[in-house]
Order: sequence, then structure tokens, then C-alpha cells
Amino acid sequence: MEEDIRKWIAQCPECQARRSTLKEKKAYIPIEITEPLELVGMDLVGKLTPTKQGNQYICVMIDYFTKWTEAYPQKSKSAKEVSDCILDFFYKFGAHKRILTDQGKEFVNKINFDLCESLGIKRSLCSPYHPQTNGLVEKTNGTIQR
Repeated sequence: MEEDIRKWIAQCPECQARRSTLKEKKAYIPIEITEPLELVGMDLVGKLTPTKQGNQYICVMIDYFTKWTEAYPQKSKSAKEVSDCILDFFYKFGAHKRILTDQGKEFVNKINFDLCESLGIKRSLCSPYHPQTNGLVEKTNGTIQR
């Protein structure tokens, strides 16, 4: 009887049209990092409940090699506040070679492009709707939000 059902479904045009297809999952290609400050991931957490100082966001920056994490409180998602975080990280640890962010307007703007260019930092952007590209930072964001 099971075989008859399989044959009937296989010959039914409507069943075939509505059938779900299993897509083969593509393997992730890991980001290979060989030294500290080669790649720094950056993202914002928030909008959170405002603190007494008025901070509603946290700017998270992580060195992909050492996993060292810096978290900066921010009042807004402005390009100016994000660039201040980049500068603070730069002053504490030295020049990082590349920075990885999503395509939020707080990261993709003239202020930050000019700052990175003047510091010699290359920019890498995650694909839209694919936060896994910056997975280390995204996972840390989840930990911070708990």
C-alpha cells in the first residue's frame, strides 16, 4: 500500500507542483586570521532601556584573532559616535588592518569611510540579511543582551 501511495503522489501534477524541494546547504568558508588586529568585527546592540546617562546602544568591537572584546556605551546610532569607538579602539590597541561591519547607515557613511581611509583601515561589509558573516560579534551581542 505504501508503494501505491508513493506512485500516486509521484504522478499527481498538483502534488509535484506543491512539493518542497530540499536545497543543499552550502558549506561556510571560515575567515582565516593569522595575527592580532588583522580583522576587527563591529556592531551595535540596541535600542536598549536608557541609562541614567542617556545611553541606549552598545558598540561592540572584537579582534577576531584574540577574541578581545570592547563595548562602548552610546546615546545614539550616529556615525560620529561610531567613529569615536573606532578611534578609541585605535588609540588603545594600535591600527587594525580591516574592519567588518554590517551595512547599517551608522557604519556606511562618509565620516567612517574617511576615518578608516586616514587610519589605513580596509573596510569589509557583510552581505545584506546575512549576519553570520560577522558571527563572532553577533554571538557576543546575544550574550550582552542577556
